[in-house]
Amino acid sequence: MSRKKQLPHRKGTDGTRGPWSLSPLFAAMLPLVIITGLGWLTHARNDVYADTIALWDDTVSKSPGKGRVHYNRGTFLYHEDRMDDAIAALQRATELRPDHFRSHFNLGMAYVRRERLDDAERSFRTALNLIPRSVDALLNLGSVYNLQNRLQEAVQAYSDVLKVEPGNVIARMNLAKTYRQMDRSADARREFEMVLKVQPSNAEAAAEIGSLINNGRGPKR
Repeated sequence: MSRKKQLPHRKGTDGTRGPWSLSPLFAAMLPLVIITGLGWLTHARNDVYADTIALWDDTVSKSPGKGRVHYNRGTFLYHEDRMDDAIAALQRATELRPDHFRSHFNLGMAYVRRERLDDAERSFRTALNLIPRSVDALLNLGSVYNLQNRLQEAVQAYSDVLKVEPGNVIARMNLAKTYRQMDRSADARREFEMVLKVQPSNAEAAAEIGSLINNGRGPKR
């Protein structure tokens, strides 16, 4: 039976962090980008609306057919920890703009916060269909696989990140931890050592290597 992992719950402007060193899903939402171009949005209106959620609610009521408006509203709602409302807004954004990468990506993040991992996987896969080499989407897809205990698929996702960015420490650490969980100790140690080549001061990687040695899972060198 698959073991269910604890989902992260700490809220922050950069997202949440869990038991893994995760990508910009658990480590961060994609940098908050509000798409401009709403010509009627004047300085006077900004003065009137101190509450940005109220601002976007009003914007949606005036432009219900604009995907970017639903995306902006959903992104703000995510940061307000109103996940169900964020999901609804971002779902609408993806319906109106199915080719908008960030809408699918942020929707995947909101799904994870609601522990809707199958839906999160679909959102990240859709995002990857739009930008196949997106490091953020690949990392987060790997993180979802870890939460689902689909470890071989997580290995593949992290490996795909490293094909794009060989020096990506988050992907390397997550790959090493996944190998360790799979009892592939030699592979785990190799990846932890690769982390230390990139970041010699990485105390976590050094401690993991020490743990593998102390547990008899790797010879001293």
